[in-house]
Formats: sequence, C-alpha cells, structure tokens
Amino acid sequence: MFKKQWFIRFITANIEYKNDIALLRKLVIINALVLAIILLFSTFALYNAFRAEYLIASLDAAGLLVCGTAYYQLYVNKRLDFAVVAVSATLMSFLLALAIVGQNQEYSLIWTFFLPIFVIMLNGRKTGAKMVLAFYGILIPLAFYNIGIWQDGDWTFTSFLRFSLASLVMVYTCYYSELAMEKSYSSFKEAQKEEKRLLAERNSLMLETLEKQDKLLTDISHELRTPLTIMRVQLEALQDSVVKDPATAYQTIQAKITEIDSLIHDIAKASSLGHEHHSADKTAINVNQFIRELVESFKDRFDDAKLALSLQLENDECMVVGNRDNLRVAFEKILDNSLRYTDSSGKVRVTVMQDDHSMSVVVEDSAPGVRKHDRVKLFDRLFRVESSRNRETGGAGLGLSVAKTIVEAHKGQISIDESSLGGLKVTVELPLA
Repeated sequence: MFKKQWFIRFITANIEYKNDIALLRKLVIINALVLAIILLFSTFALYNAFRAEYLIASLDAAGLLVCGTAYYQLYVNKRLDFAVVAVSATLMSFLLALAIVGQNQEYSLIWTFFLPIFVIMLNGRKTGAKMVLAFYGILIPLAFYNIGIWQDGDWTFTSFLRFSLASLVMVYTCYYSELAMEKSYSSFKEAQKEEKRLLAERNSLMLETLEKQDKLLTDISHELRTPLTIMRVQLEALQDSVVKDPATAYQTIQAKITEIDSLIHDIAKASSLGHEHHSADKTAINVNQFIRELVESFKDRFDDAKLALSLQLENDECMVVGNRDNLRVAFEKILDNSLRYTDSSGKVRVTVMQDDHSMSVVVEDSAPGVRKHDRVKLFDRLFRVESSRNRETGGAGLGLSVAKTIVEAHKGQISIDESSLGGLKVTVELPLA
C-alpha cells in the first residue's frame, strides 16, 4: 500500500486531482515525457559533445536546461501549465532547430511524427492543434527547401511528399483521437453529475419523507388527543355527577367518537391509496351523470348549512375511465371541503366541461378565501389553514390530500386557485376515455 501511494504521488507530482481523469491523464503524460526528454537530452548532449558536434550538443543542453526547469516548476511550485508549455515549446524548437541547421536525419524526422501526440494530449485539442500546425507550417517549407540536402543528400521530392502526407495524417489522427477522448470524458462527467444530482434528490426526498412522517405522527397524535381529552372530561364529569344535562354530554362524546372514527378512516384510506394498483376495477364513467348524482346527494347537507349548491354541465356527454368508488371519494372530499369551510349563506358552484383530450370538474365556493402561500399546502396531509387547529369546522385536513392521490392515480391533475366567488376554486382534470 505504501509503495502504491508513493508511486501515485510521484506520477502526479503530488498535485491533487481528485476524480478528474483528464487532469490525471495530463499529469501522468507530462511527468513521463519530461523524464524521458531529460534522459534523452542528457544522453545526446554527452554523445554529441564526445563526437565534437558542439552545435547539436548545445541544442541538447538548452533543451535539458528548459526541461529541467519545467520539472522543477512542476514538482516544487506545482506549475503544471508552465511545464506543459515549456516542454511543448522545447520539443518544437529543438526539432525546428535541427531542421534549420540541416541535421534532420531519420531519427529526428521520426520524432516529428510523435510530436502531435504529445502536444495535443498535453495542451488540449484546439490549442495543441494550433501549435502543431504552426510547427508544420515552418517545418514543411524547410523540408521542401532542403530537398537533396537532408539525410546526406538522400532527401528527394518523393521523400518530401511522403513526409508531408504522413505528417498531416498524424495531425488529423491525433486531433480526432483527442476529440473522441474529450467527448467520452464529457459524457462521463455528465453521467457523474447526473448520478450526483439523482443521489442528492433521493437523499433530499428521503429526508423530506422522514420529516413528513414525523410531522404526520405528531399531527395525528394532536388530532387524536383533542377529542380524547374532551371525551375524558365529559366522562369524568358524568362519573362525578356534575353534569347538568347528561344527554348533551353523551351527544358530545358520541360526536367525538365519530370524529376519531372519521380521522382513522381517512388515514387508512390515504395510506391504502399509496399502495393500491388503480388499474384494477376501472370502468367507463359518464361524468355528467356521476357528478349530478353526487351533487344531488349533498343537497340536503348544503341546505342545512344555508349554502347554495349549483351544477353546470357544458356538454351532453363526458366519458372517462376510472375506479368509480375512488373517484367518488375524491369528489366527496372536495365538496365536503367547500361545505365545511364556506361561510353560511354562501355559494358553491360545480362546473363540468371538456376539450379535445380531457375533461374538467371545477368546484368553486365563496368566502372565506385562502392566502396564496397557504394554497400550495392544502394538499399536505393534516394541514389546515387555522393556526390554532381547532376542530369547530370538523375535518382533519386529509380530504384534499386523499383527493389528490386518487386524481393522480387516474393520470389526472388537481389544482387550487382563487375563485371568482371569493373563496377557493378546485380544478380536477382527467383524460377522456
């Protein structure tokens, strides 16, 4: 393990690359290339000096000095960009210098084919390609000018053509190889970002779900505690014979039992809707007839509450496919919400309409309205607008949540807006059969 860590630090010059593959690739290439060039320059500087080729030896020495400086800057000052530019410039300058002084033998010409690989990989596709093209823009005219001189006079026009074509092919190959590498790396980075985003969303959703579960349990405890406290007080009063009207006390207890039963029923319904497969028991439903029957069943209750309930049907026939029982529960919850929270002597209007692809049931009621920032919370379980959470209006705040679950299970949408009557407008959209 120690050797592995030491080797990684060595090939990366101890520069932090995290999970950046492109940076790691560049660090490995520059590290290996600088060391190889330093070794070559050192060897050939001594070799050419021994042969009394002092001009070439001085070029080798100059290249060795620059590459040594680049290596120092890379390892000590962590100047990767400086090392990349210095090595690229050194390679191009050295090969051009050999060409200018007429010393282009076979080995030096072969190195010009390796040049695009290193320069483009180190400097990137665009910058590297420009540098290589500038290099060949000088070298190829020199190659043409030195026909009959290079390689001890064996450099011919045919040699020039082969060299020129091979050079362009190398540049082309290196350029598009790097392009493919960049695209692959970009796709990899995008996939990583998408994976991180999905992971963050999942974690956020899990935290949100846990928070909602905690809140739900707290709210359910509160909702149960309130009627139970009232029942206990009434029972203790009955036991102590301090109640003047036992019949009223029993009615209160019965009402609270009904509230608890209703709450438990709504909670069970909301929970079961999250697990049911709503594809089962689906039938064709005539929405006009369905809503007409539902509104008729609510007439007496609205009359008792001194609320005017009206129905408008804009089409003769409107058909959807769905679970009749569940849809009935959804629309009952919406009408029940208007019944509970609309002021006496108010109005509730139900409208059924359709377009080419969907139908809409709109339930509007009169005052009181709900503030805009509270409307988005009306679909939350156990949310009610009253901050005191008193139960004078009845209901536990589960009705619209249950309705939303049912509507979405039928691939529909439900929304809440301000009504022209002064209260709320609940719109349910369902796809036509």
